[in-house]
Amino acid sequence: MEKGIKAVKLDTMNGEVTLWSLCGESSLPILEAGFEAIGLRKYTPEGQTQNAAMKAALTKYFGRAGTGYEVDTVPDTTDTFAVTKVTSEKKNGVHVPVHDCLYIVKPPLSGRWFPFIDPNTGDVVEPEGEIAPSVTRGDAIRQEYWRQMDVVPRSKLASCLKKIAVDHLGGVTVRQKGGGVYWLSEDKLPIWEKVAIVLGAAELTEFHSNKIYGLSTCITDRTVEALCAALTAQVETEMNASDERIRSGKLGKKALTTVSREADDLRQKVRDYSYLLGTALDTLESRIETTDAAAAVAAMACL
Repeated sequence: MEKGIKAVKLDTMNGEVTLWSLCGESSLPILEAGFEAIGLRKYTPEGQTQNAAMKAALTKYFGRAGTGYEVDTVPDTTDTFAVTKVTSEKKNGVHVPVHDCLYIVKPPLSGRWFPFIDPNTGDVVEPEGEIAPSVTRGDAIRQEYWRQMDVVPRSKLASCLKKIAVDHLGGVTVRQKGGGVYWLSEDKLPIWEKVAIVLGAAELTEFHSNKIYGLSTCITDRTVEALCAALTAQVETEMNASDERIRSGKLGKKALTTVSREADDLRQKVRDYSYLLGTALDTLESRIETTDAAAAVAAMACL
């Protein structure tokens, strides 16, 4: 048993160990509609940024490094991309790369059409070549850009699921690295099953799918020990991060109030698990109290 945790009683309470496998891209409109329908609208993940969408579209139709083209931001800019053709020439017996910038392009401020600019003349031009009959390379890039704007990448969706599992459903992180594994109490599983349905509807990749897996568990002494250890790790991680932010001296009163609110939420979670598992978790409450008190002192100094 984790040090400082005293077993009091053990109720019969089942749950589920859960993890997920996600495809590379999911539909933002479907996730928005689905999460709103099940009351989880605030957990809807963000889609691609304009810059990420533009780079993905340009890379798809010009190729990655090593294919004869490079796509990157123009120096000293954050939202302007250059498509460069890379060749080589021999100088003094050595092949050296030669870069020829073909097009300059940036995400549109309004409307769905955006131009490609010849960097040498400043004229609007269309990229050479057709992707399909009657579909120019430029139009294909524009279509892909707007498709990308409705896409949620795997990493953002995974972050959203973690927030739902841990913050909304009160789950405990059993494993953080190498793909998250979480434990949910059985009363939260109906909501989690609805989340799984939304994920399945939102998948966009043909050969991969969004899947949530679950393994039912029955509470035993070993389960209690594992969950207590996982909860202890979560409390330590979150409180250490809060302590570091407080010690930085950069937090204003509003930010310090947020730290205290987060501590209150975590304290309530610990108390909920203490009841559900029939285990006293006084040590964890004390650890949270230490951080909460530090935040309160720092807030008073801001007055």
